[in-house]
Amino acid sequence: SRRISRSFDSRALISRGTKLSAAFGFIPLLSQMSTREQSAQLRNSGLTIAVLAITSAPLLAQSAFPRADVFGGYSWVSLDSGSSRHNLNGWTGQASVNLNSWFGVTGDFGGYYGKVSGATIHDYTCLFGPTFTYRAPHVDPFFHALFGGSHVTGSGGGASVSNSAFAMGIGGGLDVSIGSVVGFRLAQVDWLRTQHFSSSQNNIRLSTGIFLQFGK
Repeated sequence: SRRISRSFDSRALISRGTKLSAAFGFIPLLSQMSTREQSAQLRNSGLTIAVLAITSAPLLAQSAFPRADVFGGYSWVSLDSGSSRHNLNGWTGQASVNLNSWFGVTGDFGGYYGKVSGATIHDYTCLFGPTFTYRAPHVDPFFHALFGGSHVTGSGGGASVSNSAFAMGIGGGLDVSIGSVVGFRLAQVDWLRTQHFSSSQNNIRLSTGIFLQFGK
């Protein structure tokens, strides 16, 4: 009876192995192989898995992207006053949350200062919108469309005036990574349109500075 039981058990195991092998067509029928053949097959399978893991690691690293970006730097604005243009100098700060490797949401804040016809000008912008980035090794070109508002004040000769209006910034730039966290924004160029005092201003903004990446 013991021999019959052992024979039954071995047949059941062989049957189960055959069913599993049929379900996974790429797995050989181990039950039909000798012990040496089984060892060789398992060794080859282990080597195949190891090779796949090693070769796929760089692909996984390349698909990684920062979850958030923070930028801060210098900005120059060519201010459209209607009949002429004037230079403003200031700063721009941005914070972006990246939903995937190419799409994110950006908040853009800036302040620009100068003189127009003897009057001191302070112009502040607050913009939000989508950013589209192409991530290449060490270089990330991007494009954004930002919308929000602008607040400008002008003072001179004992008088002052201020106005808040719609603003938008359409443009893009090029980021160069220095390390895994720090990078340099080589250039950012924006068409910065405002609607102050019931008229339109087509300004140009150039920015450069340092950015930080988080969650990569």
